[in-house]
Amino acid sequence: VLLPIMSLALLFNKASPKLMKELPLKKADEKTLAQPGRLMSLYALRSVPSALVVILAFAQDLHRVFQWQLDEARKASNWDQHLAGECSDFQWYWWVSGHWP
Repeated sequence: VLLPIMSLALLFNKASPKLMKELPLKKADEKTLAQPGRLMSLYALRSVPSALVVILAFAQDLHRVFQWQLDEARKASNWDQHLAGECSDFQWYWWVSGHWP
């Protein structure tokens, strides 16, 4: 009930002339913006740790789901013993290293 009233009040309210006045940049911001290569490297340094955490979390979850499916397959009556030897020591770092038996 209050949302339409508030929206109409804001639509008919005249904006202050000071509202869109641009604030001056600080000296450190001016130096950073003048060097786009440095700015991109700062962005990369900030995003790389988050990207690594996301990749490791994905690999861990992938391993957990695959391990669960492997355990379910071991319970089946048609489980091949030759395949059992290959999957006995399944490690999570195989997803990253690519070292598969």
